Amino acid sequence: MEHAQLAQLAQLAERILECAAAAGLTFPCDMTKLNVALLERGVSYAALGFDRCKDMFAALEPWFELTHPYPSALFVSRRDAGPTLAPAEFGSASSPGNALFAEYFALPLIEKSRCVRELHRDVYMKDRDMTAVVLNRLTQRDELTADGWQSLIAFAYARARGRGEARESRDGRHLRFPLELETQKREPIYALAVRNARAAREGAAPWVLKGVATRSSYFLGDVVREFD
Repeated sequence: MEHAQLAQLAQLAERILECAAAAGLTFPCDMTKLNVALLERGVSYAALGFDRCKDMFAALEPWFELTHPYPSALFVSRRDAGPTLAPAEFGSASSPGNALFAEYFALPLIEKSRCVRELHRDVYMKDRDMTAVVLNRLTQRDELTADGWQSLIAFAYARARGRGEARESRDGRHLRFPLELETQKREPIYALAVRNARAAREGAAPWVLKGVATRSSYFLGDVVREFD
């Protein structure tokens, strides 16, 4: 497991322990009751990219163990010890995109989850895996999985909205916001979204992610330049 991913899981494990203590729960604990306590305190397995609560605890195997004390129940037990990690250093201060990475990994998990919820409200993340592949190529960095890149895009989107940098094109067809990342040639990288035709009649997100690109990109570079 990558160090960055393990560090984030350690942070999640610590947050779960805090929520359980605040709810007065002790381990072993019924997973359904624990999940209710987590949701009440803003920790959602779905927002964190897991299909089921069970999958989240399976990913946290170094810290928790799932047991079936009887067939109809699933309990979460706390292991005596698990890794405790701080985020690794991600390159030198002059590395492209280093400042955003450092701020992202220092962000509390609950804030990461909030950013992802806000992104999903406004932008449908189509082809998330392909977006991750393109970002790996553009940045020449491999610290993040597809879920991690989605979370970082959500963080960049929240910052762009707060600064008024999430802009619509003049014809209203596209949305562009900076990811605060650069290629190895110091070209800024942008996220681009297109109007969601289904939004009005289905209540879906108003935008659909079209991709990520720089001004010189062969694909979508012309859309980036529309905003200049």
